[in-house]
Amino acid sequence: MRKSLIIALCCMAFVFRAQDTFFMSDGTVKTGILLSISRDYVFYKATDTSAAIRLQKRYVVMVEDYQGNIHAIGTDYSKADAMEENSQVRHQNIISVQPLGLFIGRGTFVYERINPAGNVGVVVPVVLSYNYGFGRLFFNTRGRSSSIGFASGIDINFYIRNPKNDRVCLFVGPRLRYGTDASVVMTEGFTAQTQFGWRFGSVKGVSQHVSVGVGFMKVFASSSQLFTNEMAFHAWYSVNYRIGVRW
Repeated sequence: MRKSLIIALCCMAFVFRAQDTFFMSDGTVKTGILLSISRDYVFYKATDTSAAIRLQKRYVVMVEDYQGNIHAIGTDYSKADAMEENSQVRHQNIISVQPLGLFIGRGTFVYERINPAGNVGVVVPVVLSYNYGFGRLFFNTRGRSSSIGFASGIDINFYIRNPKNDRVCLFVGPRLRYGTDASVVMTEGFTAQTQFGWRFGSVKGVSQHVSVGVGFMKVFASSSQLFTNEMAFHAWYSVNYRIGVRW
């Protein structure tokens, strides 16, 4: 009886002594049996008979084995890497329209792709214009048939953002367009502007942009009385509002 009791106590002592302690970066503590430490992972078992569990090393601060030896694994992930992860933009796509342009004869559809860091957005617009807006109001278009114009280009938005609040941020960047604008009596030209704006809305859902662009326009051909010298450069500005969905 005494012999059996001694053997049982020895086995229990071995089991308890074999438990290693894992100190995690979020402040929690795990216990188990350390198997190995590779370049990127720590492998352990919760019990001697359970399956192996893999932990990323960046989540493990250190391991204390059952003999009291300390294995330093990594730095405090919660203070460094967690901030980096939180700053990553997860919803990088925006598709939107410019509704106010419909009143002056332009229908604009916009797609924007934001980089993972959230500080640069590449914008591709498609503009369909018609001569029922600006041209009909300010120019004599009697006798002219209805026309449709097409233009496109690219914007580069450099966002000044706060990683803790991605709902509101300022941006600045170039705005380039080339095509034919039927709302200005079939004027073909190229515009280059610097735009300053404000983006606001949810990080997933409705997104809105308001901006003002200042630059010039190079006219190649025009039926408008506004551009008598077709090859000249003209000062050009724009006020833009678009609303859409971010995902």
